[in-house]
Amino acid sequence: DAIVIKTVVEEMRYDVPEFTVTAGTSVTILFDNEDFTPHNLVIGQPGSGESIGSAADALGAEGFARRFIPNSYEIIVASELLNHGKFQVLTFRAPSEPGVYDILCTFPGHRGTMRGTMTVEN
Repeated sequence: DAIVIKTVVEEMRYDVPEFTVTAGTSVTILFDNEDFTPHNLVIGQPGSGESIGSAADALGAEGFARRFIPNSYEIIVASELLNHGKFQVLTFRAPSEPGVYDILCTFPGHRGTMRGTMTVEN
C-alpha cells in the first residue's frame, strides 16, 4: 500500500505529517503537490532536518538546477521539486535502524512548517 502525502494549498505543510513503517521493508510514497508553490519531500536520518535544510539554502542560484537537494549522506530519499498539480511516486527500502526520521521540504523558506516524521519500527 502506498502512503499518499499531499501538500495543503496555501498552508505550507504536508497533509500527512507523520507515518510509521516497518524496518527494512519496501516503502512507497505518492507525493502530490496540489499547492501553487514548488515543493519537494526529503526524508533524512534522525535529527538531520536542519543540516539538510541549511545545505539546501546554501545552494543559492544553483538550487533550482539541483532541485534544492544538497549532496548529503543523511538523505535517504528525495523527490523532484514538483510544480502545482504534479506528483511523484517514491519507492525505497525503509532503514533497518528503528527511530524517528526527519521529513522536510528543502525549498528555501519552507522547512519551518513543511516538516514531518517517519517512524521506523521493528
